[in-house]
Amino acid sequence: MKENLKKYLPWLNLYHLFCIAFGAFAFISVVATTHLNPLHSFFGWSSVASMRQNLMLFCFIMFWLKNPSPGMKKSLCFLILPALFLISSRHSGTQNFLSILIFVFYVSDEDIKVIITSLGIGTLLGILATIGSVLLGIIPNIVTEGTRIRQAWGFGVPVLLSGFYLNVGYVYLYLQRKKLTIIKLVVLLLPAVWIYLVTDGRMSFFSLILVSLLCYIFTKINTHRKKIANILAIFSIFTFITSFFLIIILARNLETNQFVGTLNSFSTGRISWAATYLDIYSPSFWGQSIARVGVADSRIIGQPVMVLDNAFLTMLLEQGVFVLLVTTIALFALINYLRKKEDVVSLVIWSIIILTFSIGNNSLYFWRNPLIFQFVYLIRDWDSRIIKRSDEVLGNEEN
Repeated sequence: MKENLKKYLPWLNLYHLFCIAFGAFAFISVVATTHLNPLHSFFGWSSVASMRQNLMLFCFIMFWLKNPSPGMKKSLCFLILPALFLISSRHSGTQNFLSILIFVFYVSDEDIKVIITSLGIGTLLGILATIGSVLLGIIPNIVTEGTRIRQAWGFGVPVLLSGFYLNVGYVYLYLQRKKLTIIKLVVLLLPAVWIYLVTDGRMSFFSLILVSLLCYIFTKINTHRKKIANILAIFSIFTFITSFFLIIILARNLETNQFVGTLNSFSTGRISWAATYLDIYSPSFWGQSIARVGVADSRIIGQPVMVLDNAFLTMLLEQGVFVLLVTTIALFALINYLRKKEDVVSLVIWSIIILTFSIGNNSLYFWRNPLIFQFVYLIRDWDSRIIKRSDEVLGNEEN
C-alpha cells in the first residue's frame, strides 16, 4: 500500500502532513485558552481532545503502513498501546501519556526537527493571532490589579502569554543550537521583555533569559564540553529527585512550620494547593481524575483558585504511579543519552524545564514542551543495540 501511495501521489509525504496537523493542533491549543469567540466555542478543549485522538489514530494507521513487516517496535505497539488506551480512557492524565508514547513511536524514524518546528510555528501563530485580535479590537485586553498590574492580551490569564512564548523560545534555541549569535538572542529576547512588562510573567521570563545565556555561553566553549555535559546531567537528575521529595515534605509541614508558610506565600499558595491535593487524593497506580477550581486556561478571573500546579504531583496523583515511574526512567535515560552526545543546549533546556517542575506542570504536555520528542533518541539507540546484538549473534553462528 505504501508503494501505491507513492505511485499515485508522489508529492504526498505523510510525515510532513502529520507535522502540519501538529502545527494546527498547537495553534488550536493556544486559541482555546483565549477570548477569541466564536472561535473558542469551536476550538474548545473538547475539540482539542478530539483532535489529539484523531492524531493518535493517524499515527496507528501510518505506523502500520510504514512498517509492513513485523518487528520489535510494531510488536510493542500491538501489545502495549491498545492496553494503555483502555486504561487511559478513564481520565485525561494517562491519555496525555499515551498520546506522547504513540507520537514518539511514530516519529522514531523521522527527522524530529520538522515536528518540533511545526509545534513552534503553530504556537507562535496562535500568539500573534491573539495579540493581533486585541490590537484590532476584536477581543478585550483584560487587566488584573492586585499586588501587580497584569495585562492578559486576549488570553484567559496573563501567565499564559509568557508561558507560550517560553515554549517558542525553547524551540528556537534548539533549532539554532549550532549557530547561536548575539543578534539571534536579541531577536528572541526583545519580545520576551515586552511580554514580561505587560504580563509580569516572571517565571517564564527569567527562565528564558537564563536558558538563552547558558546556551550561548556553552555553545561558544569548545573545550570541556564533556565536563559541562556531565555537570548539567547530574544537576538535572539531582534537581528532579530532590524537588519531588521536597514538595511532599513541605506540603506535610505547612501548618506546623512558619518557614514553610513563608515559602508558601512567596510561591503564591502553591504549597497549600499541594497539601490540599495530598490530603484529598491518594496516589493511584493507574491514575485518577483530579478536580480543579479556577484552572488558568478556563478564563475564570477573580474567583477562588485551587490548581494542581506541580508536575511531580500531577504525575503521582493524576497520571498515576505507573506513568511517574516510566517518565522518570525515560527522562533519566534521555539525560544520560544527551550527556554522552555532549548536547549541552538540550541539557540546559531540560535542566530549566526540570527546575520549573515544582511550580508548573505544562512541560508534561507535548504541545507545551516540544522537546518531549527527543525521546525518539532512546528508541533509535535501543534499535541500534538490538541490530548490533543480532549481527554479533549471526557472526558467531557463521563462525
